[in-house]
Amino acid sequence: YYTMPFVEGQTLRQILKEARQKEKQGLRQDTTAASIPSLVRIFLNICQAIAYSHSKHVLHRDIKPENIIVGPFGE
Repeated sequence: YYTMPFVEGQTLRQILKEARQKEKQGLRQDTTAASIPSLVRIFLNICQAIAYSHSKHVLHRDIKPENIIVGPFGE
């Protein structure tokens, strides 16, 4: 069995969906997706995690926004 610690936060899909909705409504975004730099930091963290797991010969095989959880501080 493989277990993981519980991580609180939103999926990347939820973050992107919320950002798109607020943009369409012309509302100010106060979430993690409020800026391109914050999204780039999240993306780089994802890339680093994938690179690390690949270096240990572990493949995820189902990487998608629904399977990526972003914590309240962008971790």
